[in-house]
Amino acid sequence: MRDTISIGPYHLYSFADSSLVWRGSKSNSLIPHRVLFLMLAILMATPCIGTGWAHDGSRSHEDAGYSRHLVRGDARVEVPAESTRERLSSQIEILVDSEEFWNRLEADIASAEEYVHIQTMSFEGDRVGHLLSAALMACDATDRRMLVDSYSQRMISDRFLLSPLNWFDCALWKEVFNTWRLVDRLRSGGVAVKWTNPMDPLLVRFPARNHKKIVLVDDRIVYLGGINFCEHNFQWHDMMLRIEHPDIARFLRNDFMATWDGQDVCATGDFGTMKLYLFDGRCNGSLLAAIFDLIAGATEEIYVVSPYVSFPFFDKLRQAEQNGAVVTLITPEKNNKGIIRDYILWEAQRSGFDLRLYQGGMSHLKAVLIDDSILIMGSSNLDYFSSTLQQEIIAIITDQAVIAAFKARVIVPDLTNCIKFQGRVGNLIGYGRYGTIKVMGKLSVLANRAMDLPQTIMRRHGMGARPGGLSAPK
Repeated sequence: MRDTISIGPYHLYSFADSSLVWRGSKSNSLIPHRVLFLMLAILMATPCIGTGWAHDGSRSHEDAGYSRHLVRGDARVEVPAESTRERLSSQIEILVDSEEFWNRLEADIASAEEYVHIQTMSFEGDRVGHLLSAALMACDATDRRMLVDSYSQRMISDRFLLSPLNWFDCALWKEVFNTWRLVDRLRSGGVAVKWTNPMDPLLVRFPARNHKKIVLVDDRIVYLGGINFCEHNFQWHDMMLRIEHPDIARFLRNDFMATWDGQDVCATGDFGTMKLYLFDGRCNGSLLAAIFDLIAGATEEIYVVSPYVSFPFFDKLRQAEQNGAVVTLITPEKNNKGIIRDYILWEAQRSGFDLRLYQGGMSHLKAVLIDDSILIMGSSNLDYFSSTLQQEIIAIITDQAVIAAFKARVIVPDLTNCIKFQGRVGNLIGYGRYGTIKVMGKLSVLANRAMDLPQTIMRRHGMGARPGGLSAPK
């Protein structure tokens, strides 16, 4: 059941049901094995646990009617004037890798006067975390905020803290303590910090992450893409967009403030040659339908860049190939998730795709280029889990100057730094990896739906709080 509110170029959705799936963690498995066992236990033992979200980011029984998925009430957003919906090529800058990103961001933070809002999945007390913290605390903006997903409370340096293998790693735990100290220092320095998507004690909510990476400065500058604020992410190959556009900045600030207040919004924004899709972890499938149609409708060539691409995206890529499109997939040879690497090799092999293995270390960049005329990029991993569970942001760009720049700065050099995969992955391994991912995803759906059930029942019977809609910040 879905309610839809349309205002100008914006479309807001609220859902009464859910479709939830697993988010991966580290190394050769998508999730820590003990988390999978805990999910199985919770399914069998306690299928329904009440949840709520307090404004400080923690669970609250008093706020049990507060849903991070459902947005109701009046929606109020500013509709951009037609004159502002021009081609965006002069307002978009493609920043490849962390050095370009940080050089631009540091200067923008220093120039901020009104606000700096940062949303990230990972923030750690390492060199990068200290760089960002120093920039924020030295900033003159009156409103400085940072949203960090609770992933960083369980994963540091791409390692699961509850694993017995990490219990006695002094260097790892030193970084954990440094992260908490750095958060305290930020708060003492006037920077508000909140953790999004808190985890339950049994970690059943572990897969339900807010995966967005956004920086907003003064209703004028936006950064979006895939780079997190931690050392190992800064070492990976990745990309961010820098956009100077007040309407886009205000649109994303609305979403940031909704997330700050514990609400996840499903929305779209039309800005001429760029469309933005905000996924709330529940309506993802509905919004992805349009993106899937673009992929499946390709007729010439598709370039896919992703370390974690999986079904249902592979299904749409095969449809494009049947239409005559040549599919080229660029993925890192050194992938931090081995099970996904093996699955991608097998899936591309059996689908007849041109598979290229990136040689420059880990690549975390995610993008799809369709027929040299449509660019899809953002925070989404283009996988089963982000397409069904996580909060994400995706941009669809049709500005030809931006697309030409992307091809010249990403596709061409990445292909030069790749080798063509000419090996073979047996069906036993391939179907095994596919089955593992599928089973973990389905179990995650069941577990999270079970935990959402009390709130779903309360909402359907008109019980509990009704959080407000997406509105322009004061």
